[in-house]
Amino acid sequence: MNSRQLARQVLAALVLVMGFGGGAVAVEFHVSPEGDDGNSGTRGEPFLTLETARDAVRQAATEEGATIWLHEGRHFRKATFVLEAQDSGTPDKPVVYRAAE
Repeated sequence: MNSRQLARQVLAALVLVMGFGGGAVAVEFHVSPEGDDGNSGTRGEPFLTLETARDAVRQAATEEGATIWLHEGRHFRKATFVLEAQDSGTPDKPVVYRAAE
């Protein structure tokens, strides 16, 4: 990932975390087989890979948890998707991977 992509992801995460009211909100990122890891991770600009979504959640350092929405299609894997303890969130504010409607 280049510095421009990283900066874009961090900016998107900060906007989602801060919200318009200034209070913390849960972070949401979207992953789609039609996405691109250079995107912001929104519904309209989803990421391509789970790794990019996981890393965006880590960078967001959210205090309200996060949801990663997996959109319909075949998500091909080249390697095992690795999650660590930090990727779980907390019982009150979990990090959740869910299928999008």
